[in-house]
Amino acid sequence: MRRTLTIVACLLVSAMAAASAQSRSEGAARDALINTPVGALPPLVTSTIQGEVQRGVALGIRYGYLSGTDRGPDANNGGLTAILPFGLGSTVSLTGGFVSYNCHECDRQWP
Repeated sequence: MRRTLTIVACLLVSAMAAASAQSRSEGAARDALINTPVGALPPLVTSTIQGEVQRGVALGIRYGYLSGTDRGPDANNGGLTAILPFGLGSTVSLTGGFVSYNCHECDRQWP
């Protein structure tokens, strides 16, 4: 019992040491996702998530609103997604979209 508690304590300490704040590359990935239509759109529930086999093509129209951060503009995002069956239990999704920024009194230096 004592050995098990020691092992668990060591694992907890090592897990805390590995946990850190967001790195620069993770921050850049976040910015790339929220500044593109695909990253700012709501997720889709496909037939594969529901445990069903998709037999035909499905189309999804999505809208997302992203509130601006760091004095940046708000964004309206729209997209059209085609969900295609691929094999017996999987799908492939193709998405095209647009971003429309609302910038009335925001900082003009924003990228």
